[in-house]
Amino acid sequence: MKIITLMPFRNEETFLKTSIPSAYNISDEIVCINDRSTDNSGKVASELGATVYENTKNNEYGSVENQVRSNLLKLGREHKGTHFIFLDADEALSSNLKDNMSFIKKLDKGQSAEFMWMSIWKSLDRYKNDKSVWTNNYKDFVYHDDKIVNFEQKQFKNQNYKKYDVSWPTHPARTPSLNRIRFGLKTGAVLHYQFSNWEAFQLKQCWYRCAELIQNDGQNAGGINDKYRITLEADGFVTDIKNKFKTKKIPKYLDHDINRPNLDDIYPQYAWRLDQIKNWFNDLGKDYFRDLEIWHLDSIKNINA
Repeated sequence: MKIITLMPFRNEETFLKTSIPSAYNISDEIVCINDRSTDNSGKVASELGATVYENTKNNEYGSVENQVRSNLLKLGREHKGTHFIFLDADEALSSNLKDNMSFIKKLDKGQSAEFMWMSIWKSLDRYKNDKSVWTNNYKDFVYHDDKIVNFEQKQFKNQNYKKYDVSWPTHPARTPSLNRIRFGLKTGAVLHYQFSNWEAFQLKQCWYRCAELIQNDGQNAGGINDKYRITLEADGFVTDIKNKFKTKKIPKYLDHDINRPNLDDIYPQYAWRLDQIKNWFNDLGKDYFRDLEIWHLDSIKNINA
């Protein structure tokens, strides 16, 4: 048995210092694809012990997210992995998972293990716990490879998508398997820090909306808004008070040895998305995006284009 953690990233050096160490005691190897980072992400990942492949060698504009995951799976197979952990840079494997790795023996070839995908909410020590889509959310992270199944490939309506570098947000399944076994918190979980810095999270979701509008050749803004409306939340004191009752403290057994990211360092590593939105506004005109629900961010509203 050889367990390999597979991870894509672009400009996430802050998160990598959390995600990669969380996989140390579980993985025999960590293999990453650096999708054209302009910060020190590649260097950080290498220094943390990961094997890093540069995506620019294959595709000037980066790859469709499905293709990146396919490439990672191919690399994992070349590295002789039998089991793969598909982890994103803004996630961490829970502290208790390393003590419960016997679960992996229950996976037949072609099966995946699902774990709770815990939304770390507006902080570093609380997770969402209400009736929303962010609660009790399970995702497939660990895959016992059958060396046959691959990821479905994605086609966009706008065939010029590469020109605008909008290939990434496609939200594919994490593993290629549809045959899944679910494990509870006592076995392990995956902590998702995307929501911890709320301003950064909102910028990322606006970037998703803009990218998907371009992918769809400027059509279906209403459908895109509907898809991402669950990411909106009113600002203010009342909302913050309500969230105290809609979140829970992360149990110590889940994160006692996790190297949490620095909350203040998260937004700067997302700034490249704002630069990309500015480029899209310059290329396509601000009016192209007028019907999207992105104008609640002053950083976007105040772009001169």
